[in-house]
Amino acid sequence: MKNQLYKEKAYEFNIVRECEILSISCKKIMKAIDNTDLELMSTSFNFIVSSCNQIRRTKAPLKYVQIYKDIRRVCNLLMKIYHNIFHRFIDEIWVNKYNEKISEVAELLKIPLSKIENVNI
Repeated sequence: MKNQLYKEKAYEFNIVRECEILSISCKKIMKAIDNTDLELMSTSFNFIVSSCNQIRRTKAPLKYVQIYKDIRRVCNLLMKIYHNIFHRFIDEIWVNKYNEKISEVAELLKIPLSKIENVNI
């Protein structure tokens, strides 16, 4: 009986911790979207993926089977969001961000290139 109680308490602790991580990560993702912060977005999604994997690997005691199913449903939704939003976010924001940087570098390269061309003439 004590063994079952310890398993339940350990499960409660782990699930509460993982759910808090998921909650904080979701808030950070919203912040990352507002600020177009790729690093924060990537880190937050890594936490979500890690927490969802941890939740999926942990076997729930009988007392928590329904809660486990509900949390898994949330994890499945988060993984779909990860697939849809993160890739779009990267495609739109990341490409635009680096296109701007590449354009800046191209402009900076024009000066040395023109000097080289003048020397060769």
